[in-house]
Amino acid sequence: MRPLSPIAQPRRRGRVRRRPRRWARRLDPLTSEPQLAGYSYLAAARADFLLRLGRIDEARTAYQEALLLTENTVERDYLTNRLDQLQD
Repeated sequence: MRPLSPIAQPRRRGRVRRRPRRWARRLDPLTSEPQLAGYSYLAAARADFLLRLGRIDEARTAYQEALLLTENTVERDYLTNRLDQLQD
């Protein structure tokens, strides 16, 4: 069986919503992977997990990073909305 890519691993294992701490720990090492340095979905996913864990400042930083990494208008609107919600 072929090994899973770092991106496919979390998707395949599932149950992400029930274990945010576990998945946040799994995403952290991926942030230092050069191949994923410009991958906005990694920063956005990490931000979501950090938010679920109540780590608001870190989540805000990760959302800002994701916003810098994407040029897609719909994604930028979504990330901006998430950041605005954290300001309240």
